[in-house]
Amino acid sequence: MLTFITGRASSGKTYETINRAINSAKSDEKVIILVPEQFSFECEKKVLSALGDTMAQNISVLSFSRICDEVDRVTGGVCSRPLKNSDIQILMKKAIGDCADNLTSFKRFKNSDGFAKKMAETVYELKMNCISPTDLTDAAGRSKDPVLAVKLKDTAVIFETFCSLITEKYIDPSDKLNILCDKLEGYRFFEGKTVYIDSFDGFTGQQYKIIDRILSQSKDVFITLNYDEKHNGKFDVFAGISKLKTTLLNSAEKLSVSVGNDVVLGSPRYENESLAAVEEFMVSGKKTTEELHDVTVCSALTIYDEAEFVARKIRKTVREEGARYRDMVIVARDTSKYLIPLKSAMEKNNIPLFLDERTPLSQTACAAMFCSAAELLCGITTERLFKFYKSGIEYFTTDELGTLENYAFIWDIDGGLWLKEWDMSPKGLTDEKIKQEDLENINALRLKAVSPIIKQIKESNTDAKSIIASMLEILEKTGAVKSLINLYNERKKAGDTAAADVIRGSYDAVISVLDSIAGAYKNETITPRNFLAVLQSALSLETVGNIPASLDEVTFGAADRIRPARPKYVFILGANQGVFPSEVTSSGVFSNTDRDKMKKLDLKIPDKTIDEAINEDYLVYTNVCSAKNSLTITYALNLSEEATGEPSAFLQSLCKAFDKLPKNEPSTLDISRVLGSFF
Repeated sequence: MLTFITGRASSGKTYETINRAINSAKSDEKVIILVPEQFSFECEKKVLSALGDTMAQNISVLSFSRICDEVDRVTGGVCSRPLKNSDIQILMKKAIGDCADNLTSFKRFKNSDGFAKKMAETVYELKMNCISPTDLTDAAGRSKDPVLAVKLKDTAVIFETFCSLITEKYIDPSDKLNILCDKLEGYRFFEGKTVYIDSFDGFTGQQYKIIDRILSQSKDVFITLNYDEKHNGKFDVFAGISKLKTTLLNSAEKLSVSVGNDVVLGSPRYENESLAAVEEFMVSGKKTTEELHDVTVCSALTIYDEAEFVARKIRKTVREEGARYRDMVIVARDTSKYLIPLKSAMEKNNIPLFLDERTPLSQTACAAMFCSAAELLCGITTERLFKFYKSGIEYFTTDELGTLENYAFIWDIDGGLWLKEWDMSPKGLTDEKIKQEDLENINALRLKAVSPIIKQIKESNTDAKSIIASMLEILEKTGAVKSLINLYNERKKAGDTAAADVIRGSYDAVISVLDSIAGAYKNETITPRNFLAVLQSALSLETVGNIPASLDEVTFGAADRIRPARPKYVFILGANQGVFPSEVTSSGVFSNTDRDKMKKLDLKIPDKTIDEAINEDYLVYTNVCSAKNSLTITYALNLSEEATGEPSAFLQSLCKAFDKLPKNEPSTLDISRVLGSFF
């Protein structure tokens, strides 16, 4: 039987789910709680706390990826190596090059890294929605739009070529659920079990297929929905969840699974009526109280002022209310804009901050060393040499490198001149007699610079493995690894554990990328220049993360990624029109018009217009209504030197309804400027 547990934000859906699961476990039933990966730890902790070690074994807390692992342990897993982002970029770029002669519209993009990235995203989306190359080809044959037909055919060709490349050695993570679905047809993993599905805001086509297996095999299925039946209009905040529920009901009907009455939970539970009033207003537009005591709105001049206001408010809350940093969450729709301002403000106010952030691998010292070594294999130039030796390698002292660079600048040294004896004065054009000792010193530095490189350039660097071997030889001779170890120890000694973690992780990540390139181009000729392009493209897609330095930190993350477990204090940055909620724009290979036509061709591809706009509104609702004790919302009047900002529509409506006047940051901000046209 399928039963829905419905309720709005903070109504206790997860609490109800865990209580029901615990009662089932106490009755010796086998129970599975299926949650997003981000929630698995918190859910396991609650189950263990309630049941103890022995009884908790009757409840399995799983995510979709963990189900894959559980089934693989019994049926036999896949031996291939999972693809990373860099692997996908490398193989997609190769796939486009391999099938370029069979392409029509996309042939001109065969050397474009940007197009390869877009196509990788498109293929991922198609896989998530269970659309195969054959489906695209069939749709192209039925399309009355010749331009779309060519796009579909070209995409199908690239898609199929990409799939043929990965089947040899890799497993694409986006294929794991399809493989799982096939295995579950013969292996009844959910047989006789009670399954609770909690905390999901939506499902992909692949996940719907797994849910079909769950419905057909399990004893009972309970699914929680952040939903209110009274507010499920076409453009209401719960419109997306309403569509999700309809899809699940259709699946149940198709599988002849009975559907029980919804378990409808009561009103949201908040510590104070102000936050409850905000939640009610976000859903229905109704005003249930006159004042919002625990809701603060700040109008800041810039994003730096936003960050400063939040930092001071956090410090005040900790000092006066005895709050803990771990009870606080800072949310932004686009975290990249606020990283530097927020870091600066938190350091200034001595507040520990954990960033939901990963450092791009291409921006690390390790990546710079490897890329500059690859550049040198394309030929020695002055720019390439100094770029390599300034990448963090401690091969020269600062004075030696300065002397060498000064001489190269004075005499315009470049290319082949680095391989010839220098006989010009290190002092430039002068009447002074050239000292033999000075010439010997400068030539010694020249030889020191080029000797680790000359032999490797002369090697037969015609394939990926030989190029990588030459790079590693150059790095070995110049002590690159030792330099990285010294840099790591310096950061560790200085207490900058985040930077130290990035340095340590970056080396393994770069070596992994090189291994992927060697595997993809193992039997093919590739020039050092083309190898460098592939390497740079792959590194641009990999990131390196770090673990929190302590348990008591303020968490900062993106609105669509962060999953706080009922934080007491929530701070939302950047509540500007077009920023949060963000504007819906067309991206990828297929335009919004193309997507509409593809839907009519029975290709179940997501809508990027209305559906995305509804999802953005829902994202605002879930973040604004996640606070337990206090909510702070800020926006900036100046987003950049060229662009001014205004508060988001939801914030304007909220302030007008409750006569909530924004606080100003800085406090000297002209109040008439703030209130003039918005409130």
